Amino acid sequence: KITENIPFFWQYNDDAGVQILTTAYFPKIFHTYKDRMERPTFPIIAKVLGEIVGVVISPVKKLSQLEKAGAGILLLKIFIFSIFSIISFEIFSKIMSKEYAFFSVFLFLTHEFTIKSLSMFHTLELQFITPVIISYFFLNLFKKYTHTKNIIFSIIIGILILAKSNYAFYFGFLIFSIINKKIFESILSFVMHLLPLALYLSYLKILNFEFYSLQKDYDMGVWLLNSNFLILENLFNLFIESITKFTAATFYNFHILIFAAIFGYFKLDDNLKKNYFLIILILIFMTWFQQFFSNRYRPYMSADISIIIFGLSSFWLFKLKFNTLNTKFILIPISILWLIANLLIMANFPLIHPKYHPERNSDVMTQRLDMVENYEDYTEDDRKNAKGGVLLNK
Repeated sequence: KITENIPFFWQYNDDAGVQILTTAYFPKIFHTYKDRMERPTFPIIAKVLGEIVGVVISPVKKLSQLEKAGAGILLLKIFIFSIFSIISFEIFSKIMSKEYAFFSVFLFLTHEFTIKSLSMFHTLELQFITPVIISYFFLNLFKKYTHTKNIIFSIIIGILILAKSNYAFYFGFLIFSIINKKIFESILSFVMHLLPLALYLSYLKILNFEFYSLQKDYDMGVWLLNSNFLILENLFNLFIESITKFTAATFYNFHILIFAAIFGYFKLDDNLKKNYFLIILILIFMTWFQQFFSNRYRPYMSADISIIIFGLSSFWLFKLKFNTLNTKFILIPISILWLIANLLIMANFPLIHPKYHPERNSDVMTQRLDMVENYEDYTEDDRKNAKGGVLLNK
């Protein structure tokens, strides 16, 4: 089938449909899609924003649940990417001039994965945004620590992790803090970050939902038990294979920027180089370990270290000090080339106008919506079989 209209916010991710349904019908959707249960943060916030939009424009147009959900997700995307940009700039401007800090944020925002994340009904952007926010909190606490700030920041981190279970940087900073004998502060943070989860589990219990984690479907962590990892040779082979896959995924995601970041690190002052070495090593290790534990080596899962890669890459250019040229005559051409390169990476040739792109089966989409709205009409077997674009014969 060919779509009749050019769609706004065109979706190509397989989970996009379920994501907007989760927002529109939260928490009712858990009767049908219980695997969305562990990520409530975005649906809750987007649903509230969508309802506000619905009320505001109700005198002009009455929006459907899905339309309000779409509006809410769009507003949430704009908000979180704005916060991300401001925080990233604040972090980068601590080690380089504002022009280069802005340039670094531009590179970040125009990376092909960032562009895709912004344009999808999904939570993929939290793979790199959560580490940026956690890094900002850590630097803030490092500059001037108080228990109050630690508690507030840790609760916010707990809320973010309920949007996407991305623990690499959080655990990395906790390990670094423990190494530096901040044991009580680390324990306090860990306990407080669990508070949103405890409240959410209580909420589900009140609604008579049994909590379900998607990690069960992927055997995260459990896969190790089936790999004979206690045999030294098997464990060694697992590590080699894992490191190879992680390295390949990282190079696929960042390519030439990895070398620029390495050059940037060696341009740091001796004190900064010494102070940053351990924390960078721990954060990269935890990013690898997160992939190893989950046994998933998709390129986007290396995006946690984006703040390190983009920051040090821009810092390298900053330290080159093009004395004979104005800064803008260096940064503007690089920015244009970078944007064009990332757009070409995303492009599929020959280019096809969006209105001629294939559309998903509308009968399947209608049935999925009915399964959410009238979940009592479907059995557990129906819900299990309704995957991969399968139309149930009801």
